[in-house]
Amino acid sequence: MKLFVQKMGAEETIESILWFQTDDTTAYWREPLFRKYSFLDKEKGLNANWDDRKAYIEKELTGFYSSVQSELELKAEGFNKYWMEKSEAITEIFSETFGIDCRKILNDMTAEISLNPICPRFLEQNSFTVFYGDTPQEFLETALHEIIHFVWFHIWQKHFADDTDEYNAPHLKWLLSEMVVDTFVNNSKIGQLFSEQARTKTVYNYFYTMTVGGQPILKALSDMYDDTKKIERFMELAYEYCQSNENEILEQVR
Repeated sequence: MKLFVQKMGAEETIESILWFQTDDTTAYWREPLFRKYSFLDKEKGLNANWDDRKAYIEKELTGFYSSVQSELELKAEGFNKYWMEKSEAITEIFSETFGIDCRKILNDMTAEISLNPICPRFLEQNSFTVFYGDTPQEFLETALHEIIHFVWFHIWQKHFADDTDEYNAPHLKWLLSEMVVDTFVNNSKIGQLFSEQARTKTVYNYFYTMTVGGQPILKALSDMYDDTKKIERFMELAYEYCQSNENEILEQVR
């Protein structure tokens, strides 16, 4: 598996940030921006009308981007170096965990360093963003989270041959893919690549308190994985479980 890290352009960075600031976006996604950038006025950035919020955020963060361009370039160099030091071990561990030769897939991944504290991924392009403020190890953990998605859906598509549009939010297949990151980090050698602290916060916060029939959902998925180890069978069982309990799961997400 090969990954190249590069600086995201100013316009693309601002566009990425604004995706998570629209009127129909919940506070869960909007507020991290203002925790990371204390110089932003929350009243102007969170509570004004959309046109005014958009103009304010664009102006403030375009100026900030200009001030940290050299730092973004240095981060790209450092993250690329850190990835290269770890890439062989990562490929071996992923190959063992997922039961496929990962040297033959995902040799064109791109990570773009962005000001956005939310790091979206794009399956069809094998690309994702990483936060410029992260340490090299935090960058690696973000990358591994996304690569789990990429390998998961590579195998999923071969097994189910279904509609790839359903691999994105808000579909149940996307939701499952987000939960199983915890499964692999805490039930396979992939966890060795994470810090001890990071292993406890690999997925969205609400998954850690989510239950189905009184049982923690992450525990249920871990038990399924431990019982099967066969990835395709785990996919079948986990998705059937989510389908059977979809209403209860979605209610807690909401």
